Amino acid sequence: MTRPVLLLDAGNSRAKWRLRRARRDVEGCCAARELSAPAAWRVPCAPRRVVASVVRGDDARRVLRAACADLWGLEPEFAAVAGEAHGVVNGYRNPAELGVDRWLSLLAARRLCRGDAVIVDCGTAITVDLLRADGRHDGGAVLPGLRALSGALARRAPRLEVVDAREDGADAEFPPRGTRAALALGARLCALAAVDRFIERCAASAASAPQVLVTGGDGPWVAPRLSCPASSHRNLVLDGLEILMERGP
Repeated sequence: MTRPVLLLDAGNSRAKWRLRRARRDVEGCCAARELSAPAAWRVPCAPRRVVASVVRGDDARRVLRAACADLWGLEPEFAAVAGEAHGVVNGYRNPAELGVDRWLSLLAARRLCRGDAVIVDCGTAITVDLLRADGRHDGGAVLPGLRALSGALARRAPRLEVVDAREDGADAEFPPRGTRAALALGARLCALAAVDRFIERCAASAASAPQVLVTGGDGPWVAPRLSCPASSHRNLVLDGLEILMERGP
C-alpha cells in the first residue's frame, strides 16, 4: 500500500497537520515549539512525502528538516509564494512579501468561491484578504489576534490582568461594570469591528457582497459573531497545500 503524504501548516503558535490517506484523512496539531519533536504530532504512520507551509522563518525550516530526516529519512518540500498560480494573481507589489499561509488560503478560496471573497484567518495574527471573482488578490490587512489583543494592555500596564477575549462574561452585560469583562469586551470589539469594517469596504466596491470564509484556530469563535454571514473552514492553509501537491507549482 502506498504510504500517505503529510501536509504541515507550521504557524506562529501551533503546527497543524493532515495525513492524506486513501480512505480517510487524519488530522492533528501540536505547539509550534514541538516541531523539533515530531513524536508530539502523533502521526500514525510514516509518510512518503512531507509538504509544509512554514511562517516562522529559516530556523523553523532547519528544525523541520532535521526532524523529518531523523524520523523518516525525508527532505520536506516547502510551499512558496508565487506571483500567479492556480488561477490566483498575487496582489502585492512585491509578491514575496505576502505570507505563504495567506497565499495558500487564497488558493483554497479560489477553488471554493465563484464571486468575490474575503478570507479571514484567525490565529496569532488575524489576516483579512480580498480575492476578486477573476482570481485577483486585491490586498489585505493584518492585525493582532484575539490572544495578542487581550494581553497587549497587560504588557504595558502590569496592574491589568491578561484576559481571554472569548470569555462569555464579556457579553453578560453591556457596557461591562468590571475591569475583567471590560478588557475582554474591548479586545473582542477591536478584532470583530476591524474585520467587519474591512468586509464593509470590500462590499462597497463590488456589485454584490463578497463571500466570507473564516479559518484558523479562533475561526469557529469569530465566524458567527461577524455582522455578515460567514462560513467556517477548518484549515484553508492545508487545503491550499493539497492544491499545490495535486497540481504542482
